[in-house]
Amino acid sequence: MIKYLDMENASIEIDLKTIKEYEACLLLNYSSFLSLNIKRLTFNIKENDIKQLIELLNTYFKKDNILLIIKVFLTSKKTYKLFNNVIVFNTNKNNIIKSMENVYNFIDLNNENLELICQLIKNDENVIVNPIVDTLKIADFVNILNLLTKEVNGKDINLDGFLISANLMREHPCNSYLCNGWKCGKKISTLPKVLYIDEKMNVFPHKIIFNKLKIGNVKSTDLDEVLQKYLGSKQYLLFNDICHRVFIKYLTNYPYELMPLTSYIEMEVANEKD
Repeated sequence: MIKYLDMENASIEIDLKTIKEYEACLLLNYSSFLSLNIKRLTFNIKENDIKQLIELLNTYFKKDNILLIIKVFLTSKKTYKLFNNVIVFNTNKNNIIKSMENVYNFIDLNNENLELICQLIKNDENVIVNPIVDTLKIADFVNILNLLTKEVNGKDINLDGFLISANLMREHPCNSYLCNGWKCGKKISTLPKVLYIDEKMNVFPHKIIFNKLKIGNVKSTDLDEVLQKYLGSKQYLLFNDICHRVFIKYLTNYPYELMPLTSYIEMEVANEKD
């Protein structure tokens, strides 16, 4: 039986179009989400459907210890009754939600938004900072991240994305998928810690959307079975091979503290010859 360890903090982002599709997805995969030990589920939804989605999540997850995130472009400041393990990520930076419990402003980190992000953090507003990374201009990304850290004067920064300490990955390669789960003694799952389910219910690692890395499809087969078949497949072996290449080509001499690992994996996949 496949199961993520607690330390892996496994998460899934689901990007379907309608409530009916979410209903079908949860009907088939709810048990798998629990048995796999998924810690965080993110649902992308339209503003008009948010109330129905909350009701649907309440039906399934109210008593479960899973963090549920509703990612939505909010145009109003309307409040919603959320149970304890549900939070909302507002992706509309032009409609900043202030002083509202369980609602976070999800803002891309770039030069255009830096001042806004700094001001909100200084004012103790709920902000999730979404790193925008160009691996060919990594110094620019590191610079803007350093500027943010300096400007907020030691206040906590909630960073989204998959940024990992370069030194940690060098010392413990399992953090960059370079461990079989047994050699290091942790018995980790060896699966991608972040999964993305697209509008066709295809599953990809870390929102790296290339068919050559597709894990499977959960429209008619539950996620647990899909992952069982994925282990040892050519897609799984290619993902691991690319992780090895990233380690050797980029991580070994990476000069900065935090590395956007999946951005480098995506770049390497894009350069992979079919």
